Amino acid sequence: MKSKKKKILFIENRTATFYYDEVSKYLNSNYEIHWIIQNNFFLPKNGIKHIIQYPKKKDLKEIRIDKKFKKLKSIDRGRRYFHQKTNHYHYYFQQIKKILKQIRPDLIVGETDLFHELITVELAKKFNIRYVFPSGTRYPKYRTTFLKYDNFEPISSSNNYNNFNTKQFKELVKQILNSKYKLDYMRVEPFLSKLKRRYYQFIVAISYLLGEKYNTPSPFKFLKLNLEKRLIKILWKIFSNKERYKFNEVLKNNRFILYPLQIQPEVSNDAWGYPYNEQEKIIIQLSKNLKKIDYNLAIKINPKLKYELKLKNLLRIKKISNIVLIPNDFEMNYLLKKCAGVFSITGTVIIEAILYNKPIFTLSNNFMSSFKGVTRIKNYRDLISKIKNISLKNKSDNRNGINLFKKIYKFSFDLSFNLSNISQKYSNEHKSMANLILRIEKNEKFKK
Repeated sequence: MKSKKKKILFIENRTATFYYDEVSKYLNSNYEIHWIIQNNFFLPKNGIKHIIQYPKKKDLKEIRIDKKFKKLKSIDRGRRYFHQKTNHYHYYFQQIKKILKQIRPDLIVGETDLFHELITVELAKKFNIRYVFPSGTRYPKYRTTFLKYDNFEPISSSNNYNNFNTKQFKELVKQILNSKYKLDYMRVEPFLSKLKRRYYQFIVAISYLLGEKYNTPSPFKFLKLNLEKRLIKILWKIFSNKERYKFNEVLKNNRFILYPLQIQPEVSNDAWGYPYNEQEKIIIQLSKNLKKIDYNLAIKINPKLKYELKLKNLLRIKKISNIVLIPNDFEMNYLLKKCAGVFSITGTVIIEAILYNKPIFTLSNNFMSSFKGVTRIKNYRDLISKIKNISLKNKSDNRNGINLFKKIYKFSFDLSFNLSNISQKYSNEHKSMANLILRIEKNEKFKK
C-alpha cells in the first residue's frame, strides 16, 4: 500500500504565484501540492487550488473591538495605505480556517505582506502548522533566508556554518565601506523590467474590475497616492535645500541621530517592525526626547520612496525645531561617518551602521537587534541615557562586520532568490528552492 503523501500549501500572492508554481513542479513527486487563492485572477497550473470566492454583501461584517484582528488591522497595507475597509476580515478568516482544517498541511510557504497571508499566519500558529517566508538577504546579495511565520526569525542553515571565508568577508566589508557594493534594489530598473512591472500592474487593475477589491486599491486611489508621492519628493528637495545651511551646522558638531526613512508598504517594516511600524510617531517621539539633550534628528528620504510619508506628515515634521531634512545629494556613507548614532527599526542601515562601528539604536526585538553593536532600547526616554554614554570616535577595526556576516551566513542559504524569475531558463533556481523547501519540511520542527 502506498504511503500517504505529505502536503505543502502555497499562498497566492499575485505574480509570486507563478514563481512558486515553477518551484512546485520539483516537489510533486514528494508532496501533495495545495494552494490558497485569494486573487482569483492569479492561478497556478500545478496542484490543488482552493479558490476563495470574493465575499458577497451578506458576507461582509464590520469588526468592532476584536483582539483577533488588532494586529492585522495595524499591519494590513490595504487598510493603512489604500484606505480599504476591514469588513472582509471575518469572511476570509473563516474560509482560510476551513481550508487549513480540511487539508492539514505539513508546511505552508508564503509571504507575509497581504491580509490573507497574515490571517493564514495567525491560523497556522493556532493549529501548530509551520509557515515559512523565503526572502533574499540584504547583505550579502544572492543568498536566501527562510523566516518563521511573520517574524524576522530565520532558520539556521547549520551545515553552511563551517564554509566561511574570513578573507572574503573582509573584502565584502571593504567594498561596502567604499560604496562599491550596490544592492540590487537600489540599482536603476532596466527598461524591460519596468515594462514587465507595468504589464502586471495592468493585470492587477483588471482583477480589481473583476471583483478583487480587498488587496487591490481603486485606480483612482492608486493614482492619487502616486501624485502625492511625486509632490512629496519635490517638496523634500525644496525644503531640504532651504535648510542646507542649518544641516551643515549640525554636521559640524556631530550632535545628531540619523533616521533613514524606511520604505512602506514593505513587510520588513510593517510586519517585522510591528508594533513600531508608524514612522511619523517614531519621528515625533525621537525629536521630542532628543531635544532634552540638545540633539538633532536628521531624516534622510529613501531614494525609492513609496507611501511611508504623507504630505500632511511632511508639513508637520518640517516645523519641528530639532528636525532637519537631509538634502538628497548627501550619501549614506558620509552621513554614517558624521552622525553620533543611527535609529532604525528593521532597515538595512542597521547592517551598514555595524560595519561603520556606529552606535545603532532600535526598539524592535528581532534577528537584527541581536547583532553585536545594536542597542535595543526599552522606550524613547531610555535613548537619552544610552546616547549620553556613547563614544563619538569611530573604531578602525572590522571585526564587528566580519562577525555580522558570519551570523548572516549561518542563517541563510546559497541561493539567488528573485520572484520575478518565472521563466523556464531559471529552472536551476526553481529546483534549488524546491530542495531547500523539502529540506526544511523534513528537518525543521520549529513551533510558533
